[in-house]
Amino acid sequence: MGVARRRAHEHRNYTYEANWRRGGEASSEDLIPWSTHEFGFVEFSDAFSTGSSLMPQKKNPDMAELTRGKTGRLYGKLLSILTTLKALRSSYNRDMQEDKEALFDSVDTVRAALEVFSAMLPTIETNRARMEAAASDPNLLATDVAEYLAKKGTPFCKAHEIVGKLVAHGAKTKLPLNQISIAELKKFPHLFDVDVANLFDFAVRLQRGLQSGLPRRETSQSRSRAGENCLVTGRRDRCTRGGSLPLRAAAATVRRVKQSNLVHDGEEWETISSERHFGNAHLEVVTDHVRTPTRELPRTWTVVHRKAAVIIAPVTRDGKIVLIHQERVPIRAAIWEMPSGQIDNVVEPDQREIKAVALSELREEAGYELSKDGELIALGHYFSSPGFTDERGFFFLARPVEPCATYVRDESEAILDCREFSMEELRRMIVANQISDANTLSMWARLVAGGFLSPERR
Repeated sequence: MGVARRRAHEHRNYTYEANWRRGGEASSEDLIPWSTHEFGFVEFSDAFSTGSSLMPQKKNPDMAELTRGKTGRLYGKLLSILTTLKALRSSYNRDMQEDKEALFDSVDTVRAALEVFSAMLPTIETNRARMEAAASDPNLLATDVAEYLAKKGTPFCKAHEIVGKLVAHGAKTKLPLNQISIAELKKFPHLFDVDVANLFDFAVRLQRGLQSGLPRRETSQSRSRAGENCLVTGRRDRCTRGGSLPLRAAAATVRRVKQSNLVHDGEEWETISSERHFGNAHLEVVTDHVRTPTRELPRTWTVVHRKAAVIIAPVTRDGKIVLIHQERVPIRAAIWEMPSGQIDNVVEPDQREIKAVALSELREEAGYELSKDGELIALGHYFSSPGFTDERGFFFLARPVEPCATYVRDESEAILDCREFSMEELRRMIVANQISDANTLSMWARLVAGGFLSPERR
């Protein structure tokens, strides 16, 4: 291993451990004392804590403590790798085989800890009253008092000294800052006036967001909502990179995507949490934590949420099926397929709205429409790839169809050709793997199984 590669290897290990320290361990170190009787800010669910063997009233935050405890194990693995790397000469050294055990164990440890930790977080209950009481300590606003004086012309270093003496005076007289009288305050500098009382209204301070480092309430809430799915990335702003939508717009798109694909919790399926990684007008990539009917602990799955789609099998009066030849960028090829398209701008579409989209796609992609005596038959739906996405496709048989009289192909579409194929031609193309589109193959199977087509040679 060369010097540059070795340094890169060390950097990756430092980064890996630093991210863990900033995430799982740091969160545990906050949550554990917050759950004690002295703080009382949060309470852990019984599912992720145990009772004390000695004190009946005590609830031990087991999962948080175990997560924090894993840090020592990970640091030990890191130290073993760094020690092995120390002073290695350039080129490959057999010593490097020792990094495998440490790496594999670290990955397994982090995965297990994150699975439990991500399931635990949504179950934590917060005690808002205790938090507000703790945050209302007037001495927390001592910096604001110094800024108050600075705005009135006092140099900040002098204002800092004055407020320090004021705090000491309050401690001596056992008075918090907000209970020291104006007359007493004026003994320090004459700049104090009655408006100083406004500084100690904590709700006003949160609303105005004037305290250094303290965000406005609405800003804090919006950032919390926007960043809730970026927990694993370490930086919120990554969620707006790569051409994705701004977070607020993406959130609205996510709701449309999730509602339009008609997949919801129910029958003992429960989404515990969802970490969002990317979203645009067509899809969303998330890691869902879902409790299933057969598992007590939630399962973690990366899912691509996509809008529902329609797939149309256009059949002419003489029994031929219309296919389009379309370029597909992801597979770098042009393929023959049945017309299809996503259902846009419709939340919870009913059958009438879905049929309208199907007829629209038939016209726009193939340049065909139903004959005056034609019918559009719903053939149910299917999931295109249930291990990867929740996209649902609605099947329709359109018969008989005929070319649109005034059709002009949209040049922005990637459709190269449109042709009518006999059943025998289509059968041969499927056998020869010239039809490789999942929608078309699934539609063919549905048509054959439903008795609408006969796969026999003729």
